[in-house]
Amino acid sequence: MARFVICTEGMTGLNRRPRIKMTRWKKAGYGCLTTVMICLLVEAMLFVLRVEPLITNEDPFVGFESTTPLFVQDSTTGASQRSTAQNRLSYFNPQSFSAEKDPDSFRIFCLGGSTTYGRPYDDQTSYVGWLREFLPLADGRRNYEVINAGGISYASYRVASLMDELCRYQPDLFVVYTGHNEFLEQRTYQDLRSMPASERGLRRVLAHSRSYSLLRSWLHSNGPEDVRTILPSEVDAILDHSIGPESYERSMLQRPQVLRHLAFNLARIIDTAHAVKARVVIVSPAANLKDFSPFKSQHGHGLTSEQLTKWNTLFELGTAYQNDGKDEQAVAEFRAAEVIDDQFAQLHYRIGRSLYSLHHWEEASNAFQRAVDEDVCPLRVTSSIRQMIDRTAVAREIPLIDFPAILEEENQDAFGHSVLGRELFLDHVHPTVAANRLLAFSLVEALRQMGTIPNSSPRWSAGEIKDVVNRVEKTVDTESQAVSLRNLAQVLGWSGKKSEAGPLALKAVALREAANLPDDPEALFYAAVYQATRGENPSAIQKLERLLHHQPDHWPARWRLAFLYFQGEDFLRANDHYRAALKARALNDKSKYHFALTMTKLGEFGDATALLQDLADSSPSYDIVLALAEALEGQGRFVRAIEAYQWASEYRPDAITPRHLLARLFAGRGDPTQAVKWYLSILKIDPNLNHIQEELDKVEESAAGRR
Repeated sequence: MARFVICTEGMTGLNRRPRIKMTRWKKAGYGCLTTVMICLLVEAMLFVLRVEPLITNEDPFVGFESTTPLFVQDSTTGASQRSTAQNRLSYFNPQSFSAEKDPDSFRIFCLGGSTTYGRPYDDQTSYVGWLREFLPLADGRRNYEVINAGGISYASYRVASLMDELCRYQPDLFVVYTGHNEFLEQRTYQDLRSMPASERGLRRVLAHSRSYSLLRSWLHSNGPEDVRTILPSEVDAILDHSIGPESYERSMLQRPQVLRHLAFNLARIIDTAHAVKARVVIVSPAANLKDFSPFKSQHGHGLTSEQLTKWNTLFELGTAYQNDGKDEQAVAEFRAAEVIDDQFAQLHYRIGRSLYSLHHWEEASNAFQRAVDEDVCPLRVTSSIRQMIDRTAVAREIPLIDFPAILEEENQDAFGHSVLGRELFLDHVHPTVAANRLLAFSLVEALRQMGTIPNSSPRWSAGEIKDVVNRVEKTVDTESQAVSLRNLAQVLGWSGKKSEAGPLALKAVALREAANLPDDPEALFYAAVYQATRGENPSAIQKLERLLHHQPDHWPARWRLAFLYFQGEDFLRANDHYRAALKARALNDKSKYHFALTMTKLGEFGDATALLQDLADSSPSYDIVLALAEALEGQGRFVRAIEAYQWASEYRPDAITPRHLLARLFAGRGDPTQAVKWYLSILKIDPNLNHIQEELDKVEESAAGRR
């Protein structure tokens, strides 16, 4: 068999293809393209293997001790139903839905904190409850499932963590209302504070990669321990471990880090929803500006003692002008203080109050917002947090409900100004039932604009809306509402916001009275305390008497009632209540002092002296020793009384009263020399006291007559 050999010698230029020379840029381009193709192939394989990107299942800022499901199989209705877990009902409303969504249903999860929950009430009158009622009216062609997943005190990082579970239940839409609770729990951001901005940006990009997620999981399984803040499975508020807002310090807030964490959480919420083809609507949170003062104010750093003294003088003068209704002068003094230190939140709140009284609405609103932003215990959404929420929604093309603007428009129509306050809020952040209803209306309109509700659907009429409102209000449990208002009043009272707690307690009492429900002692107590501070003593006395009828051993109520009787010079009734409280050892030192004054007025000098002597021995003060001197004088123990009067005059050298009483005592005992001495000491302090001069003249005339 012939073998053929092809000779290529001499044919190089004829039969060989020429070698193409590639530039370095082309080589780099092909290399990059190959790398990208390999990465995409790996990402596709990991997608098939259900490896999730880091951003959808891990927060680089915080971790959690454990994660228990919010919704569990309902043992009473079968495997197909999911209900709120019993161990989560302290933070969430009871909710129930089918694990497998009906094909004709549109499932909406509403997430956030206590506003979404419906505080101070519950789901029924929350914006979620109203949305559930209004959607069938706006679109009857499909079944809308509206599930309230709002958790009390939940911040954005807890909402983001909850998304992973909710996405397993075929959601169509998430409504997110967050922003008030970002400073509620203590976190540390040491690792991220020291990280360069470029590295933080690179991590954000890599967090979307399944490859990076797998690599990081492998490294951490063999590497160092997690350095993130590890939070408990449920909210652990700073306030729960303290005496109230006073535990907050400006230095602990870490505002830039909190903002970065919020931005991450919002992105994670959006990405997690989009991963399961669900849409997101974000609500820009609103707050009570006008009728809720800052929780804690703190001066800026670096003030000298002279500056602080000058600031305090201006602030006190402005406050005095404000209390007298001289608001223009008040603003002038407050503005002068602002030049020295503009970081004291209460200063801006007082500026806002005076500007509001002067009908300078826009300036007042700005001052109130500045007070919120400077609050060292920021339990209301700050300007920077709201801006971050709004910017994120716009940048990610997420529908945004501008709730503050909605309420401002409502306020303008109803009251002639747009400064948000108690007209639409029950406390610092929780809207009234009517305000929640407005938010639900806006969400329905947003769904119409998104195309979820077809434009062809008939618009609802005022009559239909009224029917829904009446139906919901008829099912509201009045007693539960009253209890909720009382609980809220108690919480605010504990946090030092007694003037804000009072109106809520009054509402709770009024609800019970209107429905002929039994009295609630604690609601009566907080309402009475509030009315007493406003000088409404007859109403306060009536409420405290009712309270003691139900609960005779409510000692704080009893000694407050005694003091009101003392103020009204009804010393017999005051004496009875003080004596009962003292017998039960339920009087504090201040109440013991007033009890002693009551006994002195009634001529019970012995008992008064004994009580005042005990107080003087344990904690002597000008008022206590002066009262002791009067009681001793009443007993006829003049030597001891003189000693006590002299102590009081030395303790407070510019005080007139002890000198005056000493002068009268000596004059009454026939010692004009000592009497004249003490009268002259008074006139040395204030030469213009004509009545003292007249008494002195009479003593000198009497002494001359004797001679």
